[in-house]
Amino acid sequence: MNDYKPLSSTEIERGYFFLTHKDIIKKGILGAGIFVLVIVYIILLVNVIGFVQKSGWQSMAVGMSENPNWAAKHTRGAPMPILTTNVQSLSLGNRLHVLVAFVENPNPDWSARNFKYRFVVDGQALAEEESFLNPEEDRMLIKFGYESSKPPSDIRLDVDAFDWRRFENDVPIVNWEILDVNYYAASREEVNGEDVIVDPRVRWWAQNLSLYDLWEAKFQVALFNGDKLVGVSELLSKDFIALQKKDLEVVWLNDLPRVTNTEIYPVVDWLDYDNFKTLESQPTSGRGF
Repeated sequence: MNDYKPLSSTEIERGYFFLTHKDIIKKGILGAGIFVLVIVYIILLVNVIGFVQKSGWQSMAVGMSENPNWAAKHTRGAPMPILTTNVQSLSLGNRLHVLVAFVENPNPDWSARNFKYRFVVDGQALAEEESFLNPEEDRMLIKFGYESSKPPSDIRLDVDAFDWRRFENDVPIVNWEILDVNYYAASREEVNGEDVIVDPRVRWWAQNLSLYDLWEAKFQVALFNGDKLVGVSELLSKDFIALQKKDLEVVWLNDLPRVTNTEIYPVVDWLDYDNFKTLESQPTSGRGF
């Protein structure tokens, strides 16, 4: 059976039209595609501009710029700077003064294993010194024996040259428990039939809650009358073994005003491995900043 059917005149005309107008048809299809693509990009651009101009976007941007701790929320971010407050001097009598600054490391995951500082008194910079701060540690920087014929009127603390170390699980942490802190004002007592003046003093118990034996541990003592600092002292205790509890005391040889509160600050550098009598494994140096 022969299925061949001749083309109609209409089909011949359509085919002839396509062959003779093939280039024009291709250009038309390409132009239509470009036109549709341009329309899509215009719509997208308009939507982006509208989103940026919305108050919600602006509020979010302002909120991010006003949050000073934004970078600290990222564990891989840079450490926040050391905080310094309450820089002042206290008179010891005989032209001598003690310079004090309260410092704090606000970083839970960074140790300031070393930094340099100096007191600047009435425009004169004193000798540069070094110290450290464990993660989230707060305590004092103290300079005893500053000599001046008059009380300093302008004191500030300059800190720089920080050597940061990220806190790792290899760091030997030393925690303390401070108990029964008592301040005893100067008093007159009878000893062997004679009146004796007993100097003001502070007594407390300190317990090493870690499993590390220490060659030494320093303790800072701050006395307050309300919010005003009125006295400071330091005590170095030798051979403080793991879990040991010691009865400690410091004495002042100068007169003190009324004292309403006493604070004790343990000072032990977790990264000073030479201060540990024994360590099962030597911690690595870690990553610095």
